[in-house]
Amino acid sequence: MTRGWPAVLVAAVAVAAGGLFYGDTPVLRLGSAGCLLLVLGLLAWWPRLGVRGLLAVCAATAAVSLATSAWTWLAFGRSLDTDTGSRIVLWAPLESAALVVLIVLACRLAPARAAVAVAVVLGMTEALIGMRLVSPLGIGVVAFTVGVWSLPAIGGAALGAYLRSLDARRTRMIADARRTQRLDLARDLHDFVAHDVSGMVVQAQAGQVVAGTDPDEARDVFHRIEQAGLQALAAMDRTVHMLTDDAGASRHRLPGLDELADLVAGFGPPATLDLDAVDVPREVGTTAYRIVVEALTNVRRHAPNSTEVRVRVCREDDDLAVTVWNNTRGPVGERSSGLGIVGLTERAEALGGTLTAGPADTGWRLAARLPVAR
Repeated sequence: MTRGWPAVLVAAVAVAAGGLFYGDTPVLRLGSAGCLLLVLGLLAWWPRLGVRGLLAVCAATAAVSLATSAWTWLAFGRSLDTDTGSRIVLWAPLESAALVVLIVLACRLAPARAAVAVAVVLGMTEALIGMRLVSPLGIGVVAFTVGVWSLPAIGGAALGAYLRSLDARRTRMIADARRTQRLDLARDLHDFVAHDVSGMVVQAQAGQVVAGTDPDEARDVFHRIEQAGLQALAAMDRTVHMLTDDAGASRHRLPGLDELADLVAGFGPPATLDLDAVDVPREVGTTAYRIVVEALTNVRRHAPNSTEVRVRVCREDDDLAVTVWNNTRGPVGERSSGLGIVGLTERAEALGGTLTAGPADTGWRLAARLPVAR
């Protein structure tokens, strides 16, 4: 039940009292009052009644209004006096407003077929309210009156349809945003976890070589494998939290330029880092970090014989330049990068930058330029 239900209940009691005790034609006004009571009750208990309750109230209100119109024609026919006509004019707009409210709600919230049916039935009911006043008149006046009294119903249906389209658009936008977020998370999972897993593979291969000859070095290798595994598990844990929690993305900060030093320091073969970047937006720093991760992962995967790796991330005018170079071209593995280079290229272009990768200076270089200010 909504917070404003007491005020709605008071208004309903006032409407009922007016219909019961005012004037000498209570049946006529009770019909209009009954329609108002049904709509006010729907508004008071709306969250609990739901769409089924809305459709039930629409049916009941249409029945009450049609019964009131039929009673008016049967009771007065062509002998409708001025006093009774003035009472109809007083109550009919309130009844009409109640029907319009139902039309708006039904066209916005009800299933499509039910919404069309409700709009048609209530629209006809609305038009027949005007017929209570024109029974003695000619067909031209009747047609004009029906048309005029149909306008509120048409306006209510148009408003409900417009609100329905806004709801549908909002739903599509939310779905698209979630899909985009999941694609970003898939790229994150590839970029970060693939780097750690590749490092574990390289360290395990090295451990097999030194296990029999240098136990101390083997222990260090196994320790590094453990650390890489823990980092991979932490990355997957963050991804799962972001997938299952709408607020996760705001609580789990993605790595940026501040983490580059630790990333490069833990890379094997040894790599050097030239970092000179200040006042870089977070999305640019995060993208630069991903680029370096992907480049180092590709070095481990496709050029394991490299003996020199250079990482450079520096401001150049209004751009952030990211370069990763290794001294061995190395064969390209059978497994492609999938969401790796392709995804990072798309992300760099989305920021207004560029990303290229290919042979350079007797080695392999991945280079990107990301605008710092657009």
